[in-house]
Amino acid sequence: MADDGGVYYLQQSGSTLWWAGLSLDRELPADHVWHRGLHFTNVFRGTINSDNTIVGEWSDVSRGLTLNSGTLTVKIGSSGGVTHLTKLTATGGFGATTWIRTDPLDDTKFNGTTLDIISRFDAVRKNNGETIHHNLKPYRDATVFYGRVVISHVDYIADNHGVESEIPHVNYDPPFDPPIPNFPNFGIIDRTYHEFFVANAGDADLDMRLKVDLDKLEPEFYTTGWGGRTYGPEIFRLKLNDATTHRKLNYAGSDAYMGAETIMFSRNPSQDILLPGWSEMDGNSVLINGRPINGPTLSQNPAPDCDFVQPCPNLAGETPQQLQSNYLDAPAGIAFGNLILSASGNGVLDRFGIAGNGIGTYLRVTGALVLDCGHLPEHGYPCFDGDDDNPDDDSSDVSTHQNQEIHPVYSIDVINSPFRPEDIALPARMNLTGAWGGSDGSTYYVRQIGNTIWWLGQMRDRQPMQRGTNFPIIGAKQLAPAFNAGDPPCPSQQCWAFATVFKGTITEFPIDTVIEGDWAGVPQSTSAGSTGGHMKFFVFNHKIIVSATPSIFPVTIEKMYEPEDTTPPVITITQPAAAQYPHNATVTFNYSVSDGPGSGVQSFTPQMDNAATVGNHGLQSGQAINLLTEMNLGQHTFTVKAIDNAGNEDSSSVIFTIVATPDSIKDDVNQFFAIGAIRNHGLADSLLAKLNAAASARAVGDCATANSDYQAFINKLQAQIGKGVDVAAAMIMITDAQYLIAHCP
Repeated sequence: MADDGGVYYLQQSGSTLWWAGLSLDRELPADHVWHRGLHFTNVFRGTINSDNTIVGEWSDVSRGLTLNSGTLTVKIGSSGGVTHLTKLTATGGFGATTWIRTDPLDDTKFNGTTLDIISRFDAVRKNNGETIHHNLKPYRDATVFYGRVVISHVDYIADNHGVESEIPHVNYDPPFDPPIPNFPNFGIIDRTYHEFFVANAGDADLDMRLKVDLDKLEPEFYTTGWGGRTYGPEIFRLKLNDATTHRKLNYAGSDAYMGAETIMFSRNPSQDILLPGWSEMDGNSVLINGRPINGPTLSQNPAPDCDFVQPCPNLAGETPQQLQSNYLDAPAGIAFGNLILSASGNGVLDRFGIAGNGIGTYLRVTGALVLDCGHLPEHGYPCFDGDDDNPDDDSSDVSTHQNQEIHPVYSIDVINSPFRPEDIALPARMNLTGAWGGSDGSTYYVRQIGNTIWWLGQMRDRQPMQRGTNFPIIGAKQLAPAFNAGDPPCPSQQCWAFATVFKGTITEFPIDTVIEGDWAGVPQSTSAGSTGGHMKFFVFNHKIIVSATPSIFPVTIEKMYEPEDTTPPVITITQPAAAQYPHNATVTFNYSVSDGPGSGVQSFTPQMDNAATVGNHGLQSGQAINLLTEMNLGQHTFTVKAIDNAGNEDSSSVIFTIVATPDSIKDDVNQFFAIGAIRNHGLADSLLAKLNAAASARAVGDCATANSDYQAFINKLQAQIGKGVDVAAAMIMITDAQYLIAHCP
């Protein structure tokens, strides 16, 4: 543990020390925090020296809010037989100053008592006094599905019913007025624990229906993680592949139905938080794209139908009255900031609260895989998993009742463009920073700084809490190469996965993109870490990472989303500068717009004096502007406005002035003669003679003589307009001369 409020998982590999540091909620005991690393998550790699110092580099990765990096030197010491580290020097704003070695956090324990998924279900109570185990039967903890939000489902109690429709919603009274079918209002009643438990609402789950992608099931879904549920794999194989359901819902063979429900509160009577809830706070809240929902947080500018920041109903820009007729087709659903869970649209709301075109939100959901046995006692709370959990007793009865759910949900990852299945041909931006999903349900938090890649990979947020040992633990088969090599040893074959830390270099070759570097396994929970080694990866389209040695690293990693972006693009204007320019000068625009590790620049608009063009051409960087022929004397403002893909906007402006000088006006004559606007050499010489005389007088402070010579220059031009001098050229030179007369000395 460190004095910055974080837990640090350390692994020594020879003379190299690795760690992953994850923040904790300071107001809670460490083992009461479900999701760690929400404020900061950093990775360190350093060399242990003979003087007991460790010198290395560190970087925040994309799990936390901060994205800093730098160097760090610490000193190894001990006190009372306990090892500790002390910071000597650091750059990049590293927070911790001391670390003290402690016993590891055991994810299966709470307040020192082992609580598996079943005993936690027995402890969490609803407001009618029942436990959630009363009607939910947990089968597999920490299960991951990819899928798309849909509205259609089959009633799981009466499997002979037709298809029903329901948009994502929260079951919380009172209803909208006028009511929208299957979409009660969940914004007005207080979301405090006390109010929930005395309120009349019978349920406050956040519900949605999913069409999940069976091609993206964890490779070892049917063979690991079921604990003592011996028939679990067969029960869910029947339900996920039921032909009748596929026909009713018009599903392809690779699709399956899955309910997903996120509980509001997750406490036992003593108010200990045992599972994530959408109206819990910070590390104990359900995550949406890595950030806590924090459901009870009041909005400073509440909408008419929601007093809170999130989640809130999204009405697709329509009134409840308008939505009555098309609520199943419009992108209506549940909004979380600029994200939306809806069966229509693309999962993202623009800055006006409107979802883009699409076929529904595509997401990854993680939580406990259960069978929902119903809420109505007259139905006897059937679980439809066969007598004594044996699906062979009536396989048809098991498969046709579609009561499988992720319930409760622990986290939701909305996968945005260009990372959805329909975006396969779209390139991603070259910077790899973001959250990546592993094909085995793992998550990799990646940070790219220049050509350096850092990451933290976790099999799950925390160790699954599963009863029994009839099946290997989740991750056991993926990490078998390390376990079989004794790095670390795992004689029980029930060792929880270590987290992977990595530092390497990315190289963009003409044919392919390669990442190569070193890794180690830092211990999570009570299991040991791994000394790691050297690895090479191939990167495809900057959104898929595949190991060059899949026998050692059998996981494909796909990017899901960029870090949360709350900062606008960075606009840098080099030219024009905030300076005076002589009228005869040529200025070449030089500016840049970037979004760093953000969501990427959506668009930018350069303007000169609120106009998009100068001299009939655009204002792109690199464009040369001839001030003499394309701009007037005086003050001008060059502005660049930009917006990123998260809707953050900014602008930057430079004010500069164009002036005439004795030398610049002489070059006016030379330039116009060179392009034929002054039509004969003799006239050009005559005009230059007058300007030379004026400049000489002006140089000694004789403004009267200088102004007289400039006036003679003007008179000469006026006499030659349309004859020896083009009209436009004459007017420009006359204006410059008048400026010099008005500004002497």
